[in-house]
Amino acid sequence: MASPTAVVHPPSKQQIAHAIAGGLPAELSQSPLLGILGVVLGAGIVTLTGRMHNTGHFRSQGESRHRL
Repeated sequence: MASPTAVVHPPSKQQIAHAIAGGLPAELSQSPLLGILGVVLGAGIVTLTGRMHNTGHFRSQGESRHRL
């Protein structure tokens, strides 16, 4: 007794485009300036905090300035 087999055709380009579009929000922001500003501000804060940490501005009380 033979088992039935399903024939699967690859999706068309239009079907792929509809599937991708379905994952995006219906309306994207027309003014992404606030989001861009938030990303730049966050990156700047992290960078400056890392530099201050590396230069010793965030030492604990018992930690000496010069390590051997």
